[in-house]
Amino acid sequence: MGQSESWREQFKTIALGCIYRSPSSDSDNNQNLKELLRCVTDTGVCDIIIVGDFNYPNIDWNSHIATDSEHSESDQFIECIRDCFLIQHVDKPTRYRGDQRPSLLDLVLSTEENVIRNMSYLAPLGNSDHCILTFNYTCKTEILKSKTRKYKYDKGDYSGMSEILTKVDWGSELENKSIQEAWDIFSDKLDSTMKDNIPTHTIGNRPNKKRQAYMDRDGMRLLKSKQRAWQTYTATQHSYDYEKYCKARNKLRSHTRNLRQTFEEELASEVQNNPKAFWKYTKSKLTVKSGVGDLKDSDGETHSDDSAKNIS
Repeated sequence: MGQSESWREQFKTIALGCIYRSPSSDSDNNQNLKELLRCVTDTGVCDIIIVGDFNYPNIDWNSHIATDSEHSESDQFIECIRDCFLIQHVDKPTRYRGDQRPSLLDLVLSTEENVIRNMSYLAPLGNSDHCILTFNYTCKTEILKSKTRKYKYDKGDYSGMSEILTKVDWGSELENKSIQEAWDIFSDKLDSTMKDNIPTHTIGNRPNKKRQAYMDRDGMRLLKSKQRAWQTYTATQHSYDYEKYCKARNKLRSHTRNLRQTFEEELASEVQNNPKAFWKYTKSKLTVKSGVGDLKDSDGETHSDDSAKNIS
């Protein structure tokens, strides 16, 4: 019992949910949504994070008041959020379409106030008119702050190292020294020479920003240009700036499509010489991770549990 309580204190359950509410939802569907939120928040789960497109444009989230009418669907949704003690973190418009007034439709709800940080509003994906929302979720975990220096061995000046170490009079340096003392002297000089002739880089707790395997420098430049154009448009909401954003978006899409096609053709042509690269890329495109299916042994018996499938 003591071990179970200790485990519960160390770990907590986090419920993640994604919701899409159609703008044409009828009253029954709206009622089901509110019942779903109440049901989830009544489960006793420590942390709840719910994201999605809720399509409630008639809500002022700065004041948490419905702007259409009292007892409207928007007003009832606000009351549901209050009843569930949910906190809404999105505070800027998330949908932009031409000259229409921007609206805040996409929400990020949580049961704690300070767990959502660094909310970013990025340019839409493809032809979508909704922003991409990214944020950091802060949970109660120990973050390692240590940093490690690693040598870039492929960029070392080994001829310079050899010249320095050759000039050392090892006979006099190691004379009358024990094995341990001799090793300490040698390793100290070697470490000092490596630090002077081999560049290093720091490995710490920086986030691992992944990008597509086929993306090149021009692609990253076009991606940044698209993001800048989107930020300009959201600030001015001018049709001219929106056209500039569309041009940047289409230019990036055309470039990445060509990059991807060329990259995949090269992978396919080199599959016999480099099968690992081919299967690594293929695996990265899978959205469902499948395990080993049921196996039959020599007696014809079918095994479905993992322990029976394990072949040593």
